[in-house]
Amino acid sequence: MYYGYRYIEKDGPYHPGDRLETVEAIHEYLQLNKRSYPEIRITDKTSSDLLVHVIDGFIEFPKQWALMDMKMEFIDRADIFNAAQFAERIRFLGFESPGPPLTRLDAQRILFECYQSLPQNY
Repeated sequence: MYYGYRYIEKDGPYHPGDRLETVEAIHEYLQLNKRSYPEIRITDKTSSDLLVHVIDGFIEFPKQWALMDMKMEFIDRADIFNAAQFAERIRFLGFESPGPPLTRLDAQRILFECYQSLPQNY
């Protein structure tokens, strides 16, 4: 069991927690709400440990989810590829950026390299 909290303002008041049963439900919840609220936090039932964090419409934590979110936003769904915005998001997530990618293929390579740099917990 997980809970989703939609914040009316960052670190401010928030709506009562929404119950989420599965990881798939969390993903759907984030896709539905991330553009409507300045912050979303997902916790589990047994603690207030942060499992997923969304700021200004983008997943920030965990990094694996953040990179997947970037792929969906900048590569899979984007009508117009915005290289500068892509590079800015990579830096915001704490990765080194070689500068704006020239193409979507370059962006996908950068995402893959960022993902490979993360600790792999199996």
